[in-house]
Amino acid sequence: MYTRADFATGLESQLRQGFDSVRIARWAYQMFLDNALELEPGLKDKIMSIVLIEEPQFEMSKEELEAFISSLR
Repeated sequence: MYTRADFATGLESQLRQGFDSVRIARWAYQMFLDNALELEPGLKDKIMSIVLIEEPQFEMSKEELEAFISSLR
């Protein structure tokens, strides 16, 4: 099962490589595709909210993304 903690750990790793909303959004989408059949209940919506940060109307700041990661744990 792919859990919220797994996603948070990966997302934190992506953020350590630098804040790039397009790269992070594409990574999140790939995690969704790779783990779609084994997602923890409720995780799909969390992943999709990160996939959408590539779009200007859903963009998050680095601080908002850090808070999001904390909320996953």
